[in-house]
Amino acid sequence: MRLLAKSGPFVGVVLGLLVAAIVLAPATPTAEARPAYKNAFAKKYTKFKKVECNLCHVGEDKKERNEYGKALATALDAVNVKDAKKIEKALVKVEKEKDADGKPYGDKLKKGKNPTG
Repeated sequence: MRLLAKSGPFVGVVLGLLVAAIVLAPATPTAEARPAYKNAFAKKYTKFKKVECNLCHVGEDKKERNEYGKALATALDAVNVKDAKKIEKALVKVEKEKDADGKPYGDKLKKGKNPTG
C-alpha cells in the first residue's frame, strides 16, 4: 500500500481504468463449431478437399444460413445434433431437395461442388 501512496495519483487512475476495462469488457463470443456435422459431411462427400463453413452458412454471423444450410437444419429438426446416424439421415434427405436452379443438392455435392454455388 505504501508503494501506491508514493507513486501518486497516476497509478491509482491506471489501476482504476484497468479494473473498469476488465469489468466492462464484453464477453468473447463462443464459437459453436459442429464437428459432428463437419465429420459426417466429409465422410459422405469425399470429393470435397476441404469442408468449410460456407457450405451451410453465409456472411460473418454463423447463425446466417444459406438455402442448403436452412434445408439441412430443417432436416435435422434439432439444434446441435451429435448422433452421426441422425446427421447422415438428414444429409441424405437434403440431397433430394432442389436449389434455386431446380437441381437437387445431391447432384452438386456428389461432384464435390458447393450446393449453393
